Amino acid sequence: MNTTIQRELFLPQPREQVWQAIANREALADWMYPNDFEPRVGHAFTFRVPPNPKVNFDGLTVRCEVLACEAPVLLVFSWSVGGPVVNTQVSFRLEPEGNGTRLFFEHSGFDLSQPGGEQAFHGAGYGWARMLGKLSDVAARAGSALSTARILPASPQKIFAAFEQPDQLARWWGPNGFTNTFEIFEFKPDGRWVFVMHGANGADYPNESIFREIQPDAKIVIEHVVKPWFRLTVTLTPHGDQTRLGWVQEFESPETAAALRPICEPSNEQNLDRLQALLAGRSP
Repeated sequence: MNTTIQRELFLPQPREQVWQAIANREALADWMYPNDFEPRVGHAFTFRVPPNPKVNFDGLTVRCEVLACEAPVLLVFSWSVGGPVVNTQVSFRLEPEGNGTRLFFEHSGFDLSQPGGEQAFHGAGYGWARMLGKLSDVAARAGSALSTARILPASPQKIFAAFEQPDQLARWWGPNGFTNTFEIFEFKPDGRWVFVMHGANGADYPNESIFREIQPDAKIVIEHVVKPWFRLTVTLTPHGDQTRLGWVQEFESPETAAALRPICEPSNEQNLDRLQALLAGRSP
């Protein structure tokens, strides 16, 4: 019996954009599960599959290690859960095709002789079909996003508080030289955030955003609802005694992202510099 799950997909995005959807921690979480992936051979990481009480599923942790990472062509990692799914191997191979990308996917190495082996194999096939069905949408968004990350010497709780508490947020929000006046600050799902950013040159910049999602100490999604529109997703993941902060700023289109990249990328880094200073007890 074939013990390899194989899928072949055509995605209309260029290979580099598809690569961002399969080799980026935040993008993987969008179409797979929360994780601590890094695109580096030898890196050990996990996917955290959440519980589903409706089907009496308690959740599980998938343990992985990056075995090959050749951007933007090949990604291979091990996949171990236990029982018949130990040291199985997942691979993604990307080939350009016209203006798009042909993706070849494999999950191999199932031991069907183990108790529950066939059930695990067929369950994995169903799961990959469902997840890969979401990949195209995530890849489409990948070209519209600017992303960065920072390892911060503070707990997720302390960093979350720097977003949650308006007096703290006002001190560090924005690039170097900016100050803020908050008019409305409703830190809750669908809560409004209306404020004015004051530039070092004396100019004022009105802003309005909506907090679309808040997971305490873990995730904040902010939709900027005035021009330029964007959705900012901030994730907080424990990293030893520190925290990895993920920062993904998604715009309306790849063209908008490209036009704003020279402004937003350095501004985002300055923003995180100021947050890091605040957390360290220095003036941001």
